[in-house]
Amino acid sequence: MPWFDAGVNLLDKRFDEAQVIEHALEAGVKKMCVITTCAEEWDKAAQLHQRYPEHLFYTLGVHPHYAKNATSDDWRYLESIINQPGAIAVGECGLDFNRNFSEPSVQKEVFLQQLDIAKRFNKPLYLHQRDAFEPQVDCIEQVFAKTAVKGIAHCFTD
Repeated sequence: MPWFDAGVNLLDKRFDEAQVIEHALEAGVKKMCVITTCAEEWDKAAQLHQRYPEHLFYTLGVHPHYAKNATSDDWRYLESIINQPGAIAVGECGLDFNRNFSEPSVQKEVFLQQLDIAKRFNKPLYLHQRDAFEPQVDCIEQVFAKTAVKGIAHCFTD
């Protein structure tokens, strides 16, 4: 039976991408979703999809840990590439009030920006939430109101 890995952190420098992909394919994992966590990873994820178009898909987003680094240029660029082949979701995005590598107010601002992009471009969300359930739900409801929300909860502590 072929498997789909819905969350591959393949862009971590500790991994040999080709080796990981080859081992996954040999083990029966036929499709993988590569998670991006910051703007610097977006082009690399697209390049991996181009090398393995039948097997690799990817997200485009800013993880809450890196929210403090996001810029208005990043949002313009994200909007310009969000519909590229292989780009299947916005994220990994959300709120992480456990570690707070970025200030909670900055995390919310960045999360709301990504929710808006997901809604406008009709993309599912790839969510991260740690110790921030109510604020995260509030943000989602603020942007989506009564509109259906599509996506996956990758990290969820509540």
